Amino acid sequence: MTSLLESEGLSPLISVVDNGGGQDLERMLPPGTRVIRQDRNRGFSGGANSGILDWRERYPSSAYILIGSHDCHVRPDTLNLLLNAAAAHPEYGILAPSLVGREHRLPATRDIRDGVGPVPWVSGTCMLFRRECLDTVRGFDETYGSYCEDADICLRAADAGWLTGVVVRSHGFGLGQAHSEIGDVLGGANKVLLARRRGGMPQFVIAFFGLLEETARSALGVAWPFRPADARARSRLMLVRRSRALARVVKTYRRVRKPRLPGACPDGRCSGSRR
Repeated sequence: MTSLLESEGLSPLISVVDNGGGQDLERMLPPGTRVIRQDRNRGFSGGANSGILDWRERYPSSAYILIGSHDCHVRPDTLNLLLNAAAAHPEYGILAPSLVGREHRLPATRDIRDGVGPVPWVSGTCMLFRRECLDTVRGFDETYGSYCEDADICLRAADAGWLTGVVVRSHGFGLGQAHSEIGDVLGGANKVLLARRRGGMPQFVIAFFGLLEETARSALGVAWPFRPADARARSRLMLVRRSRALARVVKTYRRVRKPRLPGACPDGRCSGSRR
């Protein structure tokens, strides 16, 4: 958050969603920070949706909202670069900075125009949304909880005719996962569920059996007697996590058919589609 407050030429209004943690955030955060409390942990998607709802109500004329993860850090010029790119390129509904350490998500050089290039999706670490685009997609799909919800919302924006892009001269970074087990379980399961949502049964079958194969390899790594003890321990750990991911897929499969999105736009219609 400190890096956001140090943005050049801007005084961002920052809200933090307390996702059921129960901490005294008002004493921990800089003065003026708005705290939005929830009674339970709804994952990144649910927390982001609470922030979006609050933004809609408090700032009805605001054209943009920046959604970031708990570990979002940006350089002083990042927000200005994002906002300038959004103003210059109205075809982009979602823009993000280049993420340090994740250069593979940069757009192809041939597609970059004025420092902005299209990509299929960007990380939830730092996402700038145009209001009209957000009117279309309504918010994050809470089916996923955390992990893959960023890819899903970008793909739904593309369905409505909006581009998602990276402003290559802007930079941001995250500190990484706080709980690697949660990432392995939810990330593994949600990739399969996203494949079901986007590609139907054929893609679901491919993704599901891919996760099943990874689980079987972990099981083989545990059972193989000639492997070092530490390698077998790592395989045992991944076997547990991938088994939990499979269980989540089975449990959530039926619910993924229909997105769990926030309510309709405040004016009763969503008119942000570009088609």
